[in-house]
Amino acid sequence: MKQPRDKQKPQPRREAYRPARPVEFVKKFENEWTDWDRYNGFSIADAAAIQACMNGVADSRQQKRSMDWIIRVCAKTYDLQYFDSPRDTDFALGKKFVGDQIVLLSKLDTGELEKIVKLNNSEDNS
Repeated sequence: MKQPRDKQKPQPRREAYRPARPVEFVKKFENEWTDWDRYNGFSIADAAAIQACMNGVADSRQQKRSMDWIIRVCAKTYDLQYFDSPRDTDFALGKKFVGDQIVLLSKLDTGELEKIVKLNNSEDNS
C-alpha cells in the first residue's frame, strides 16, 4: 500500500547526464567527415588548404579546395538566401555577394578588361 504524499520520504534529486559536448559531435578518426565537421562546415583538410593558401605554399588541389569551401560553404553562394527575418536575409545576401564577386573575378576575361581600361583611359586624355 502506498503512503500518502505527506508521509513519503523525499527522494534525492538526480542530476541529468549532460556531456561536455553533444555525443553526436565526438570526433571519429575512421572517416574524414564526422558529424562535428558537418556541423561546423569544415574538415581538417579544408582548414589545412586555407592555411596553405594563406602561407603561400598551397598546391593546385589545395587552392581549388579552399576556394570551393569559401564559395560554397562559407558564402553559401548557390543556396537560397531567404529567411523569415529581414535582418537574416540581408546578412545572408551580404555573404552571397562576396561569393558572387569571387566567382565573377575567377571567370573574368582579363584580356578584354585590359582593352576596356585602355579605351577608357584614352577617352579621358582626349
